[in-house]
Amino acid sequence: NFNSNGDHGLSAGNLSVTNSKITANNNGRTGIIFTGVGTFENSDVTITGTKGINYWNAGMRLYKANSTATIDKDCTFRITDNLVTGLFMDASSQLTIEEGADVLITRNHAEQENYTATTPNDLAKKGGGIVVRSGAVATLSNSTEIYNNHALLAGDDIYSEGTITFGATGEDWALDGDPDCTDAIDGWYDDSENNRWK
Repeated sequence: NFNSNGDHGLSAGNLSVTNSKITANNNGRTGIIFTGVGTFENSDVTITGTKGINYWNAGMRLYKANSTATIDKDCTFRITDNLVTGLFMDASSQLTIEEGADVLITRNHAEQENYTATTPNDLAKKGGGIVVRSGAVATLSNSTEIYNNHALLAGDDIYSEGTITFGATGEDWALDGDPDCTDAIDGWYDDSENNRWK
């Protein structure tokens, strides 16, 4: 358990998680952050309640160009209800989520609610679900669920400057109500800064 820390929850260089249960809840800056190789095998990971007291915070962050993450088919990941981007990939980092992994990224808010600097960082207000920086590569399983995230400027669910591969929207996905409606989610839409929800 890496919970209720003023700064990061779990912070590492290389991170190997096998046959484990991890919670990183209610932390100040980032739930899980690592700079090297991250491997997750047959594990249950929950990241929620991250406050975001600085910019570029996230539920989970692949920090710096050398970072890579692999989530294997036997993992369950829940990145939910954070006041920051759910999953943030720095430039040139790499992520692979294997088919069969149970991954849910929802109800995250990239809005800098708890960061009060005089010069806020706009990137911290993009990509409520996932941010993929320039040169980064994210390969998500077709079953990865990314919906009902929110961003102040662009990309409620996904904001990508790099390369991302993802599946179709789920048949049972629906919008989460106020301030939106509760309609069924019927596909992916352009949600760029100058073209929100087109």
